[in-house]
Order: sequence, then C-alpha cells, then structure tokens
Amino acid sequence: MPYFCTASPRVRRIVMEDMLRRLAKHIVDEPVLIKLIQEELEKKDILHPAFEKYPDENKPGLSRVLITDDCRIYFLDYKHRELELQGYQARALYLFYLLSAKAVSNEKLESFRPELIEIYMEICKDRQFDIFRAEMVINGLFNRKGGIPDATNNIRLALSKVVTDKQLIKEYIISGKRKDDRGVRLSKKLIRVENKLLRGVMDKLLNKEI
Repeated sequence: MPYFCTASPRVRRIVMEDMLRRLAKHIVDEPVLIKLIQEELEKKDILHPAFEKYPDENKPGLSRVLITDDCRIYFLDYKHRELELQGYQARALYLFYLLSAKAVSNEKLESFRPELIEIYMEICKDRQFDIFRAEMVINGLFNRKGGIPDATNNIRLALSKVVTDKQLIKEYIISGKRKDDRGVRLSKKLIRVENKLLRGVMDKLLNKEI
C-alpha cells in the first residue's frame, strides 16, 4: 500500500479500476451485470482503448515474463526459455512495448525516441556504447525504410521459437495495424522487471501523454 499512496493519480486510477474489475467478478454472478460494470469502467478511459479487450492474466497456458537486470527476457513457465532477439533495435523495441501500458502507433512511436534511447543504452551498458551511437541506432529505426517492420518481424520470429501455440503467441507479439495503435496484449501483471532503470522507464511511459 505505501507505493499506492505515493503513486501518481493516473497510476492510482489504474489500480482502482483493476480492483473494481476483480471485485465485480467475485461478488456478481450475473454475466450481463458484470458486462455493464466493465462498460462503465471503460467509459472512464483510464487505459488506452486499444487495451480494453485484452485478456486478463488468468488465460490458461500463458507464461510469466522476466526481464532481468541485464535486460534479458525469459519465459518462466516455458522452461525458463530465453527470448533470443537478433539486433539491438529489435530488443529495444520489444522491451519498450513490454514496458508500455499504452498502445502506440508507428507514427507516434517517434515521440518516444528518448525512452527508446534510454532502453538501448541500458541494454548496451556493458559494451561501452555511448549516447552518440545509441542515437544513431535508434534514429536508424525510424529513418531506414522498413526499420520498424523489420524489427517487428525479428521479434515475431524469435517469439515463434519460444511460444509455439499460434493462439498464445498473439498475447506476446506487437499487434495492431501499422497506422493504428499497437501494443503487446500480455497483462503487465505477468511481466516482472528486475532492472531498476527499466522500471523507471515503465513508470515514465505510464505517465507520458501521447
């Protein structure tokens, strides 16, 4: 509860919405009434509309995701398999969407360039990469034709080697039409972030206006 008391108003609203949803499921047996309650909550626009119909963390077969202190990504319930992403651009992009509670279109993604650079720098902190190199790499994601789609395809390919179920993989990929809002559907409650800087980025993304 101390974190809840010191969290921003937006974070507190999100927590309260989640608590109300859970409470409705436990004390109300009538499906129609539950649906009405959920619709009223959604009218408050606490979370981005693109996430309204995303499944909760109780979906059978989903794995928890661990982001370690050295920015590696593991699927805890799939025999602790590591997601082996090729390329720092793809890794930075996927970490961004895992951390973001909001859906972000390719068009608006560029406004999150500072956060992507911050994520990239943390990924490469033991490899003596400086801010100039980080800016070049992340700028290349936007400036090179097909940069974002290529990175997204690399992410999908890597995920297919870990999540073999065609239905479950939909919860982990970056989904959404290119010009519309896109995001990772997996509940953030199934994502554990050990890296302190990335947790800070996660909080910043939650409070940043799109």
